[in-house]
Amino acid sequence: MTNQNPQPFIFEAADVNADLAVNVLDVVGTVNIIRNPKGASAMSINSTATYTIEDGILYVDSDVALGGVQFRIEAGEDAAISALEALSAFELVKDYDAENGWLVMAYSMTGKTVAIGKQALLRIGDAKVITHRPADDIAPELDNYRKEIAQYIQQDEDVLSYALFPQVATKFFQWRQAQQMKADPTSYNKEDGTMPV
Repeated sequence: MTNQNPQPFIFEAADVNADLAVNVLDVVGTVNIIRNPKGASAMSINSTATYTIEDGILYVDSDVALGGVQFRIEAGEDAAISALEALSAFELVKDYDAENGWLVMAYSMTGKTVAIGKQALLRIGDAKVITHRPADDIAPELDNYRKEIAQYIQQDEDVLSYALFPQVATKFFQWRQAQQMKADPTSYNKEDGTMPV
């Protein structure tokens, strides 16, 4: 679409609706997730993964293969967190925050997945896994974006464009507004927000 070829391409991450094709339906699915992160997408797989801790080992039990996992672990900065066999070919990213503990993400750059069923993922000792979605900890931002560009909004997609690409979207909105008013977009005065017509 943009003539870019990101490498490595991770098919499982791009195929949002799991129909074994990467196409506009996956773009729509991604937009739906962004617009309504707490609602279930009509195109999502109806599946549940359950995390358990047994003898200091974090397990995941899923009825679908997983291309990546993400979770928070309540533990101190000195916690010894290490990947086990199920994540051996995965990139493991661990980030510690004194307020929230560890954010751990594991994802495959090779297309490998965590197998279906109960799999041992990490040795975590006596740490505790946070059981809610980490994204739920992020404050909603769309209303703020909507207020920031209120004078430019003509459709819902304008807010998403601004949220993803604020500088580019703002320039586009100014250009679009100038075209609609039949004005010269190069004469826009940033200080007072005016443009001669």
